[in-house]
Amino acid sequence: MITTGETDSTDNPMFNDMPALTTFDTTNGNLELWGAAGNRMFYGDGAVTDIKGMGDWDVSHIGHYGAGATQMFLGCIRLKAIDLTNWNNSHAVDWGVFDSIFPTDFASSTPLHNLQHLTFGPTRIFKYPQALTNQLDGNQRWDIVTHTANKCATLTYFGNTASVAAHVTSSNPAGDFYREGSGITPPCVKITSVNANGGTGGGSVDLQADTSAGTGSVTMPSATMITGNKANSLWDHWDTNSAGTGGNNWPSNRTVYFPKDTNATYTLYAQWRAAPAPKANRPTVTVPTSGSPTTRLTVDNPATHYNSEVLHVAASSAGGAAWCPSSGGCTYTYPGGGTGGTVYWTPSVGELQADYGDTYTISTWVTLTDPSTTRAVSTVPSTTNGSELTGILPYAKVGFDANGGTGAPAGTVQGLVDTASGYTRVTVPTGTIPIGAIDSGQGVSHLAFIGWSTSSTATAADATLNPGKQLGGIGAKTLYAVWKTVATPTNMGAVRIASNNQIRITGSATPWASTDTVTACVKPTGSAETAWQCANTGSADSQWDATSLSWNGANTHTWAVTLPHNADTIRAGQYDIKAYLGTNGPWQASNTAISLNTTASLRLSGAQSGLPLTGGRPQRLATLMAGGIGATLLLLAAVTCLRNQRRKARHSR
Repeated sequence: MITTGETDSTDNPMFNDMPALTTFDTTNGNLELWGAAGNRMFYGDGAVTDIKGMGDWDVSHIGHYGAGATQMFLGCIRLKAIDLTNWNNSHAVDWGVFDSIFPTDFASSTPLHNLQHLTFGPTRIFKYPQALTNQLDGNQRWDIVTHTANKCATLTYFGNTASVAAHVTSSNPAGDFYREGSGITPPCVKITSVNANGGTGGGSVDLQADTSAGTGSVTMPSATMITGNKANSLWDHWDTNSAGTGGNNWPSNRTVYFPKDTNATYTLYAQWRAAPAPKANRPTVTVPTSGSPTTRLTVDNPATHYNSEVLHVAASSAGGAAWCPSSGGCTYTYPGGGTGGTVYWTPSVGELQADYGDTYTISTWVTLTDPSTTRAVSTVPSTTNGSELTGILPYAKVGFDANGGTGAPAGTVQGLVDTASGYTRVTVPTGTIPIGAIDSGQGVSHLAFIGWSTSSTATAADATLNPGKQLGGIGAKTLYAVWKTVATPTNMGAVRIASNNQIRITGSATPWASTDTVTACVKPTGSAETAWQCANTGSADSQWDATSLSWNGANTHTWAVTLPHNADTIRAGQYDIKAYLGTNGPWQASNTAISLNTTASLRLSGAQSGLPLTGGRPQRLATLMAGGIGATLLLLAAVTCLRNQRRKARHSR
């Protein structure tokens, strides 16, 4: 509230000489004027263009001293609009004190020649018509604002200044007047067109809101003006900017209100939101213990969806297989008002790949009716939002390399990998075991196959790749045979069996199975190779030990081989012996590898019982026996002589 002091001054310019003042608005204010406080109130405010809101002013004390509101706007040369709608002078001491608010001398150097808009309210302000006709250009033509429902206000010729003066001093003085030819029109909101903004349709409209007298309203056009939605999109709202930055969020068929004096012309641009996009997940594979592998394809539903929304899925592969929608079973209709979830299908393996390693493409999309535009929408599968993806079904594909040997399984074995366990029913063959490299000199292999590895230089087999194992992993791999040289027997020795004079050769070896054999042989030193006489642990009276140690190619087992020959065959002399281990390796195929020979040269005595073959100088049996017999005979002779002497002594008594 602004209260002026009482004064009798005839020159009391309250807001005068304010060069920066362009608009004076006291719509929500209260100004109490005393005495001559209104005198030249805006005197010299040459920049002010608009004065409004001069309502609810307490002017009951103006006029005490006669000056009143004289020349209130003198010198306001740029003043274009004065709004006195709410000004009430009914409580003034002399309510004619406002008759001289305009410059009294129109011909003065500062006339209100730019004044173009006058607004009056229902309360009579001027006491005499000449308040306007004498102070403003009486010949100026004026138009009055005419209001029509749902249309912008229009201007209708009313008359000259004298006609306006007569009107505003009548019993019904309200009116909104524009000076004819000023080019100024009543404020108005116009919506002239609708732009589909990426869709199709729209067009011209004629929607108007009169804001000259107060708040105006427009019912927004229906979204059904859109005849085709933007791709992958649903209509969201109208905005006055194509990028949606106009600050408006106007719905379809809803009333929107605009403040008084809003003056704008708009084109409405459709604003779009992404249609609900499904998300395709990579197919999973189940490999059962028997039967064919199966696949499961899941699609995550959008978080929200609409009545009649249909989810579609289709698959194709590089091998030419195609699945849905041609099969007719690859759609899912959402229940109305539901929420997201997962839908699944079970295409066959052949529908996702024609061969191992084929690339499949999974495409998902939705068709629905936009509830705003009522137009059909079909989303487009895209890798960007996850509604389309490519890949291959995980598989293991295994080839075999004998790695210097021969006889590896031919071709490859392959199969799909179970998604959950990581394993497949691709099984490493058990019936086809490779043969190690052949010793060209002996025509045999000294290498035992001990398993497979993915490295050609491995010295130990990978147990996960053993024959009979099911493989895990994805993609192709080659398994290389792993070889181990068969170890030669050790700790060889021999004895002659006393009961039958047979020769028993013993030693140690590291077999992989109890069916492995040690072959031991003997022949006279210097004799031909054809003279070897042999037996093995698989023959009579020849065997491995009875130990509980496992058979693994690492644990040492003892063995004994009996040569079934009598003393006449193996006579005393120098002999060569040899032994070698024959094995099929840990996998016991029919491919036998043998060790190199372990050899020794021993001197063998003639047939005797319990004579050890030590390899040293033998004692002669005849000499030993002769000495023993001679000693026995001498002892017997002495005993006999002593007995006879005792007898003679008894008889002589």
